[in-house]
Amino acid sequence: AISNIEIDFSAQRSFLKEQFKAMHLLAEETDASFIGAVKAQEVKQLKGLENLESRLLRAQKRKLSDHVQRLVDLQNEVFPMQSLQERNTNFSQFYLEFGEQLIPELVNALEPLGGEFTVVT
Repeated sequence: AISNIEIDFSAQRSFLKEQFKAMHLLAEETDASFIGAVKAQEVKQLKGLENLESRLLRAQKRKLSDHVQRLVDLQNEVFPMQSLQERNTNFSQFYLEFGEQLIPELVNALEPLGGEFTVVT
């Protein structure tokens, strides 16, 4: 996970509902118009919490979109066209770029039977 922020406000919603249960009990002991005011305020508060949850989600998406894009770019670099790089890039391109040091560098860096990807820079 890229983010460690909890976007689910279920706990806050439950707490708010519990608070309004107590308010409803108090309202029942008073005037009927007060009951309506408590219900209206409960709806308003729950809607406000829902709006905050949506805004937090949008803010996190905006904040993390750069991280996601960098990961996508890195994946496309290492796995061009959703395939292994060596399937698309000719060995001679690397040899021309790195020269005679390429072979010893690859021998030292790679473990072909290891079952893992290795990025050689």
